[in-house]
Amino acid sequence: MSRSRNTQPKQYKLKERIYPRIIERKPKEGDIHPLSKQEILSILEEVPAEYIYNLKTIELVPRNSNSKYAGLYLRSEQKVVIYSYPIEEIKEITDIIYFVLAERCNLPVPDYEIENADEIKVQWSKESLSWYFKHLLFHELGHHLSNINKQRRKYAVGDSQEKLADLRAQRLMEYFGINLS
Repeated sequence: MSRSRNTQPKQYKLKERIYPRIIERKPKEGDIHPLSKQEILSILEEVPAEYIYNLKTIELVPRNSNSKYAGLYLRSEQKVVIYSYPIEEIKEITDIIYFVLAERCNLPVPDYEIENADEIKVQWSKESLSWYFKHLLFHELGHHLSNINKQRRKYAVGDSQEKLADLRAQRLMEYFGINLS
């Protein structure tokens, strides 16, 4: 059974961990990177090896004005991209995504006020923004784990892919001692 598709890759078994390259680009003016390069590295030191196996890069980049995502996983490049975030209040309904995650994972929720049907006014505390981006990093690592395991079983697509990444993010949160119940 040696070297079959059902055995763990050799690198999982190595005592020396191979970390992805972490690139921190200057954030967009008025934005911050809620997780620094050092914070990400300290998180990766604690994450189980299979989550970072063959992950090439984690890149902190300036936010794209028209993007509705705070981060994403690029399968073809085996790369996690995390966008910068505004320091000031945000008036975009897309930020409601965090409230869904916070409700699901019992994370700190920022203060908010619904302006109208299209806008929500969000005031992030440092703690709630930090937890949001930790969960986001875990979610993207969940996508990566699905990608490297796709040879052993069918790769999830669409909504099931997001649910699987959320499940893996929750497992990482529990691994770090964060009570999700």
